[in-house]
Amino acid sequence: MTELKETEIQNALSAAIVATSNDAITSASLDGIVTSWNPAAQRIYGYSAEEMIGQPFSVLVPSGTAAEVANILEKIRKGQSIEHFETVRLRKDGSDVPVSMNISPIHDLTGAVIGASSITRDMTEQNRTEQKFRATVNSAPNAILIVDKTGVITFANPQTEKIFGYQRNEMLGQPIELLIPSRFHANHSGLRDGYLAHPHLRPMGPVEGAAELYGRRKDGHEFPADVSLSPIETTDKHASVVAIIRDATEQRKIVRRLHELNELRNGFVVTVAHDLRAPMNSISGFAHELINEWDATEDSKKIEYLQIIVRNTEHLAEFVEKVFQVARIEAGEFAYNIRPFDIRSLVQRALDESASTSDRLRFELTAPEVTAIVLGDEDRLWQVLTNLISNAVKFSPIEEPIVIGLSCIDDSVQISVMDRGIGIANGDMSTLFTKFGRVSTLGARKIPGSGLGLYICKTLVEAQGGQIWCESNPGRGSTFTFAIPVAR
Repeated sequence: MTELKETEIQNALSAAIVATSNDAITSASLDGIVTSWNPAAQRIYGYSAEEMIGQPFSVLVPSGTAAEVANILEKIRKGQSIEHFETVRLRKDGSDVPVSMNISPIHDLTGAVIGASSITRDMTEQNRTEQKFRATVNSAPNAILIVDKTGVITFANPQTEKIFGYQRNEMLGQPIELLIPSRFHANHSGLRDGYLAHPHLRPMGPVEGAAELYGRRKDGHEFPADVSLSPIETTDKHASVVAIIRDATEQRKIVRRLHELNELRNGFVVTVAHDLRAPMNSISGFAHELINEWDATEDSKKIEYLQIIVRNTEHLAEFVEKVFQVARIEAGEFAYNIRPFDIRSLVQRALDESASTSDRLRFELTAPEVTAIVLGDEDRLWQVLTNLISNAVKFSPIEEPIVIGLSCIDDSVQISVMDRGIGIANGDMSTLFTKFGRVSTLGARKIPGSGLGLYICKTLVEAQGGQIWCESNPGRGSTFTFAIPVAR
């Protein structure tokens, strides 16, 4: 009596499980006739138990796949089970439903196979989720790989093909070292095993204290890479690793450029502070001298001190203005009014103005017959030309002329400023047009200057499609030339 009750309880429990299951649980005879049909089967297929019991299971099978049922029944007759069989079945309304089936033989008390039972899961939502995931992975901007515990690539998305240059079938089944420079191969297996021994999420980007990572393309080209690792467990219960790889070439360039700019900024600040200090100290010193010793100082000395203060104040103002110009240039805030204009008129005006402000130097113009219309910003080129003339005045002996040359060569006009002064040392030529690129004076007096003028000139000329250069013989003078396109 007790055994009978336990059997009843087990049967009732089994019936409850079948009735409440979210999966379709059905059975059929060996000739394919449905013998049981739970509520989930009705939800999935649309047929009630009354409609299906006694009907051939083949009514759920799409046309063209009838052999599938015959193959399943043949395996069941042999006592074989079928696990995770993914296929398509038909609903009552004629629509398809993707399913995953586990099918097992039913035995009688003698052990003979008398039918088949199946547990069927509707894969519609899972497939939809997988399709969304697949679409996301396939459209991802980064390479996504799955690597098994032995280091073999089992999955690669389309971006992996673009980044590494391999077709997917060339990567699948290959060791991950295929995508890593050979110099890292010796240590990589140990690093991989260590990661799998203690798997954890490793965010994308360089890891502090670790060596920079590199990828290797099919053509052998190497590139810096950011890598994110994440452990997963696959359906076979084995650990694998998802690797998301980004080509970090541009990011590394940006980082390097930021470091360079930071170094330039630091150097700029140091140099500016140094160059401001000298005239400010001079102004402060002579001003205090006048204040403290005004009554005891002769008028001629007062005038001399005031002239020194004025000169240093002007030098300071000029330097600050050039610093502001450099800052605006490098911030891209310098505007240019590009239009055709008569370059000879500009040169003649600069020559006349220079001659009127200096009664001790001679200025000459060569090739005065040249007349050309150039395309550029007249105000900016005036700034360039007057700066070059001003430099020539600083470095020229009083008795030697400063010669302004004008010539047409091909599709440009060249304007040159030649002096017969101290010249420029060969070692200074490479830094001549750089920020704070001062020149040696070759034993001559110290010439005041900001070291920014030629840098500004170069920037202004090149922004208008021109070029600027210098030729010099130490002790014999220098010629600065810039070329501007002719207006067409």
